[in-house]
Amino acid sequence: MTDMGLQGLESNEMPVCKICGNERPRKHSLGRCLPCFKRELRKRHRMMDRRCLGCRALFVTAKATELFCSSACRLRGAR
Repeated sequence: MTDMGLQGLESNEMPVCKICGNERPRKHSLGRCLPCFKRELRKRHRMMDRRCLGCRALFVTAKATELFCSSACRLRGAR
């Protein structure tokens, strides 16, 4: 057991999730169980408030890569 989050365990101890304390964290999820790993992954890619580059209005993105609030602003910015 030489994973980053699972170091220092004795042979009879079960690995424990760093966040919720659940036993059996995933091998490649830095010591977190699957639900905690997925929750953090969703949090990183969640919608965010942005300011449109075309009209400077505030809007909530559906994707992390959106820069314009509408297709009209996107087309106006391309011209």
